[in-house]
Amino acid sequence: MNYLEVEVYLKRTDNPNGANQWVLPECPYCGQTHWHGAGSPGEDLKIGQQGSRNPHCVIAGKTSGDPDYSLIWRGKYWEEYKKVIKNER
Repeated sequence: MNYLEVEVYLKRTDNPNGANQWVLPECPYCGQTHWHGAGSPGEDLKIGQQGSRNPHCVIAGKTSGDPDYSLIWRGKYWEEYKKVIKNER
């Protein structure tokens, strides 16, 4: 199945019992930021496709039912993205 590809950023956790997160800054369906699980701390993550996910968009209090999208990681981290956005404002 072909999914819409979206670029995500990795947010690593410092908590050994926590989980890393994929961050999609702006959903193509609803414009909101979405967070998806990215595995355990120390897990070896490869650049490229990270699988498909359900966007879970909530619009006017209801799940939108939008189709899944495919997460693409290009080796960029959430903290770096936030710095760039802050400097652009």
